[in-house]
Amino acid sequence: MVFQDVGGALSPRMRIGDAVTEPLVVHGLLNGRASRADEATKLLGEVGLDADLARRFPHELSGGQRQRALIARALASAPDLLIADEPIASLDISVQTQILELLDRERRDRSLAMVLISHDIRAVAAVCASVLVMYAGVAVEEGPADEVFAQPAHPYTKFLCDSIPLLTPRAEDATATEADASWPGTGCPFAPRCHAAGEDCAAALPAWRKTGDGRRCRCVRPLA
Repeated sequence: MVFQDVGGALSPRMRIGDAVTEPLVVHGLLNGRASRADEATKLLGEVGLDADLARRFPHELSGGQRQRALIARALASAPDLLIADEPIASLDISVQTQILELLDRERRDRSLAMVLISHDIRAVAAVCASVLVMYAGVAVEEGPADEVFAQPAHPYTKFLCDSIPLLTPRAEDATATEADASWPGTGCPFAPRCHAAGEDCAAALPAWRKTGDGRRCRCVRPLA
């Protein structure tokens, strides 16, 4: 697991090298301090950090360095699945691309399965082969990421895509969030904000509808 809070996910009392190799200690995969130091150097180097950072504490590292350390810790025990929860949300724009590239490289080099949880459509499109779009805890659309973002079928997915900042804003962006965001707990959760919603949308949660090869969405009136 790669946690969203890069500050809170690392113990302020534990040096970076010890934090990164802690999973190996927990699972009994090390033989003494020398082995732990060697593994810390190896793991830090794999994520682009200098070995001398192993002796430092989290507050002595930048946000991007701490996130790299968290990734190294998550990879330490050679997992089959990596879960990255908003891994770039708290980072500067200049660092976000580097972290995404690192995650994608590790996924490919280690033949990992990776689940990326993010509100950033650009991040998901950059590294994910498939996408599951959720609103208010309800899955509303899924399919190949490139197809879903190129031609969204659910109004909420389209809203997310339209929310990506552009140099020249679209005229319709100004009215995209005018509708009431409250949800009574029945029907489509996006219905109170959807300009195309009708009474049938509020009556019951729409069933999944196939919208293409490997694609489906929960919408009474899918856009695609």
